[in-house]
Amino acid sequence: MIIRPRHVICVLGQWDDFSSVQSMIDSVSLEFTLDLEYSRLESDSRMKDAFKASLDRNNPTIMGDEWRAIDSHSAVAYILSPPIKKAESESISATALLLVAELLKAGGVAAKSESARLAHGRERWLELALQYRKAIKDGDAHAASAALYRAWVQRAIHDEDTSSLYSVGMHLLGHRDVEVDDDLKVTDAVKWIDLMGLYLDADKPNRALREGEGFRLSDSGPRRIIELDVLYQRTNGRYVPLVFWDVERLSGLEYLFAVPNLSRVEDPDVIKRFLSHPDQLTKEEFAQLLSSKQRFKTIAVKNKVMNSFRERFIRFARMDFPPSDWRNSTIGNRAETLDCFEQLLNGSGSRSLSQLEIEQMKSDGSFCN
Repeated sequence: MIIRPRHVICVLGQWDDFSSVQSMIDSVSLEFTLDLEYSRLESDSRMKDAFKASLDRNNPTIMGDEWRAIDSHSAVAYILSPPIKKAESESISATALLLVAELLKAGGVAAKSESARLAHGRERWLELALQYRKAIKDGDAHAASAALYRAWVQRAIHDEDTSSLYSVGMHLLGHRDVEVDDDLKVTDAVKWIDLMGLYLDADKPNRALREGEGFRLSDSGPRRIIELDVLYQRTNGRYVPLVFWDVERLSGLEYLFAVPNLSRVEDPDVIKRFLSHPDQLTKEEFAQLLSSKQRFKTIAVKNKVMNSFRERFIRFARMDFPPSDWRNSTIGNRAETLDCFEQLLNGSGSRSLSQLEIEQMKSDGSFCN
């Protein structure tokens, strides 16, 4: 069974009952529902802290009077969107934004997205809804999508375990979230996240991103590329699939390898498709390859260390390693030697490919030794 994402929206108000809330939901969309299990006609003392934790980290817009309104709320309504199919993600997210605006006009005092951990101030929600309506009226699809991106995507959340800054909420718009390394200033990280996020959501490329394609913030700025897949031949002769980036640091070129955890995957067909056509995996299937925290475990290796065992890496699908054009992000555990790299692989929780998996890769042309 495919589990699809959905909007979960929290709206605070002063309602005596939920009849007006239900009527407003029905007037905007019959597909959205009021979650009566968790909605409550009483105040919730946790809400102020919850809204503070969900503030837009780059443009906090909840002001003094709104905090007082949050403190004095007497009802909490939770609204659910229908499960979101990729093809319907923009229309459902647009409906969610317009619904929030209408609820705030009709007595709601504050709103936040539980799905994206993102809260805007009342005026910001109304402004984003107005931007979306105007863009649709003007036939400006790019501006309409950009308004939805600003409404539903929280940017630059810090993960100390992976030394990264990442977005949350792109799944509501039908895309994967964006991650960059935390060596960047937060303001610079947000620029990179927005560059990729708006490219996917607003520019709407007519084909999927290809491995090795690069992006720059400016013509003369550093270039970052999409992650690439490689096989590493261990000292015992077995192969381990890895995903890698590179990053140019002041200390020199460094490679970052993420280790997909094959041991967590029960369905051999998921592994087969990861090795041949990873772009065809669903989000839920891809999540099986991650750690228990839903993040890749990573290993960083400096270029001068890589030179000693570079020949152990090959690209999937008959592409040489390394590719001629690199630049990207993140950092994790660091390997200073080949032995250290092998030890970190041992601690990744993953496993080597079986001979059958190697033969399958050879038969479909995705393995070239």
